[in-house]
Amino acid sequence: MAFDNSDFLLIVVIALCIYVVSNEWQKLDDKHLELRDKRKCSEPDLLKEEDQLIYQKALTNKNRAIVDYRNKYHISLSCAQEIVESILTAGTKAQSK
Repeated sequence: MAFDNSDFLLIVVIALCIYVVSNEWQKLDDKHLELRDKRKCSEPDLLKEEDQLIYQKALTNKNRAIVDYRNKYHISLSCAQEIVESILTAGTKAQSK
C-alpha cells in the first residue's frame, strides 16, 4: 500500500514540476515578445537587419534558424518557431510585391 501511494505522489510531483516550468517558459516567451515589439519602435533598423539575417538563414535551413534563434534568446521552441515563421511570411510578402 505504501508503494502505491509513493508512486502516485511521484506522479503528482512530476506533474507539478512540469506545470511550473511551462508557466515560467510562457512568462519568458511573453517577455521576449514584448521586448521585441518595443524594439520595433525604438530600433527599427537593427531589428530589420536582424530579421533579414534570420530570413536568409531560414531560406536555406528553417529548422536550424529556429534552433539558433531559440539558443540566442533562450526562449521556448514554439515561440522561436512562431517568430521565424512570421519573419519568413513577411519576407515572402515583401518579395512578391
